[in-house]
Amino acid sequence: MKFNLSITVMLSILFLASNLQAQDIIHMKKKNEKIEVKVLEIGTSEIKYKKWEEKEEGVTYSVDRTAVYSIKFENGRTEYFGDETIDREEFFAGQKKRAIKISFIEPMIASTTLSYEQSLKPGHSLEFRGTIVGLGFNNDNFRSAGGFIGAASYRLYTKPSFLTTDLRRAHVLQGWYIKPELFLGSTSYDNYIFLSGSNDTRVSSTTGGFLLNFGKQWVAGDVFVVDIHSGIGYGGGTSNHGYIVIENNIAFSFGLDIGIAF
Repeated sequence: MKFNLSITVMLSILFLASNLQAQDIIHMKKKNEKIEVKVLEIGTSEIKYKKWEEKEEGVTYSVDRTAVYSIKFENGRTEYFGDETIDREEFFAGQKKRAIKISFIEPMIASTTLSYEQSLKPGHSLEFRGTIVGLGFNNDNFRSAGGFIGAASYRLYTKPSFLTTDLRRAHVLQGWYIKPELFLGSTSYDNYIFLSGSNDTRVSSTTGGFLLNFGKQWVAGDVFVVDIHSGIGYGGGTSNHGYIVIENNIAFSFGLDIGIAF
């Protein structure tokens, strides 16, 4: 009888121990809260579960994925979510990651800028710009300027000012950004010599420098792109198109670009 009683007690203990281990534990970020649950689904924005004591017929609950620090599953494995909030790659699956834009204001001052942006990962992208000096209107007022200025930059998007309910960017190419940029090119223009009374002479200048740009970009319907920006930095040479260089080697730029994502 004692032997049978001992076996019964041991089996009961083993059963209880196994029962205690057969639950998932959600560790919340706030107040180190722990919830004993049966995890049903881990989605891109929320985690669905049932309370452990109601795991068979109970109500299904959900919690924002961004509020969870980790989940310890019944098999002993732990999955960490850390500080993830807005930049998970799967949030942007299916979105267009490239854009071509054209300057909206510059053609009125005798130049046109085309740009190409490529997203590298959420919050980071490369951009290449080309300014065709002389392609636009009113070029006579700008001394028949001509030439080309190329630029390369790295965009760093800040955290979004508008968040969806699952705390993610509305679009991978949308938001406020900071953009360090290098530019280099050659321009030419007519220079009238007043003292000699001679005709205009053609003057060429190599232009280059570094800018720190600030701007914001919107993407509507995963197609239409609007980008407004300005920058200031250091430059050399002579230019008043696209990238403007003035006295004391101060360089700046500004613009409104429109385009399409693809």
